[in-house]
Amino acid sequence: MKMHHMDSTSNIFCISRPLSTKQRPSWVSWSKVLASKSNGGLGVSSFYALNRGLLFKWIWRFLSRDQSLWAQVIHALHGSNTSTLSASYSSLWSSIIKECNALKSQGLDLISHCKIRVGNGMSTSFWHDQWLGDSCLRLSYPRLFALENNKVCSVAAKMSAPFFRISCDVRGGEESAQLSRISDLLDTVVLSNMGDRRFWDLNGDGCFRVKDVRRLLDDMLLPKSDVPSRWVKQIPIKVQMFCVEDLYGSSSLLG
Repeated sequence: MKMHHMDSTSNIFCISRPLSTKQRPSWVSWSKVLASKSNGGLGVSSFYALNRGLLFKWIWRFLSRDQSLWAQVIHALHGSNTSTLSASYSSLWSSIIKECNALKSQGLDLISHCKIRVGNGMSTSFWHDQWLGDSCLRLSYPRLFALENNKVCSVAAKMSAPFFRISCDVRGGEESAQLSRISDLLDTVVLSNMGDRRFWDLNGDGCFRVKDVRRLLDDMLLPKSDVPSRWVKQIPIKVQMFCVEDLYGSSSLLG
């Protein structure tokens, strides 16, 4: 709510409308001003998207630097780990997780973009981390996970030992079918001497950037146009905005 209030305040500042004057019609809808230029807007972006990007940066740091001191403190206080983000009581950490879950309920799962690149497999959970395929293996192969003795084993431990140490033999039917599929999948895995690491799949170099989340949220929440905005690059955007306002005036509504 506070972020939306800040966006409204920016609206008043941008169109130079004093707070003491009567409300006049805006010459362009504020949502179009926030939208990216490729979607027909001015590319200002929203505080809401920026704030969520900055909040998720802490989750990225927790996932990618799980051996750091502050990540170990979060784990000790809340029980969070790289497989399950949790909070045991109300705190800043619980608020960050709440916002992340709220975005997921709207259809934007940012954690799904935090991929794992397995090296030696020492710090990646075989069953609980999403390191192979589109979901974690305990969800993709539930029958085999139910038969597994060591449900918290690492990728390195599982790949260096006989594949399954289970309490009973794999029966036929679906269990055998799942065993065959996962065996074929694991034949493609080759471990190395490098450590496991996280990478961000929304850009080419794998490094997390707030602007990626900002752009993703703006594209999802702000209006889109089939015709992108066209600007003369030699003239600053702010100057062009004032020229358009002067040309059309407040009586001409563009949105």
